[in-house]
Amino acid sequence: MKVIHALLALLMCSGCNTIPDVDDLVIAEPVNCETAQRDLIALDQMRPTPGRSAAVLLSTLTPTGLVVGIVNDDLDNRGRVFNGSFTREIEAKKKAIRDTCGLANPTDPIAPNSAQGG
Repeated sequence: MKVIHALLALLMCSGCNTIPDVDDLVIAEPVNCETAQRDLIALDQMRPTPGRSAAVLLSTLTPTGLVVGIVNDDLDNRGRVFNGSFTREIEAKKKAIRDTCGLANPTDPIAPNSAQGG
């Protein structure tokens, strides 16, 4: 019975892409400094979590998941999640936004906008 439930869940997600098309569009868009803060937040939310990466791995290792990946032409995107290239694309876009718009990295010890006079 558990196998049937797993197969049904996998088949229900047959329309799901590992990396949604909108994520690739966000990465490909030119930098817009007016929306830079929102873009950085969106990029952070797009980053594959360990749980998402594990789910992609498990769905690829099952025969049904492999077939679904082939049918949906999603194996390249699964590879991008596995080898970390999608995460590197996200980080490169975030760097481009920070560099173009003059935003400090939040991990910088002193951010230019946080300095207070006194």
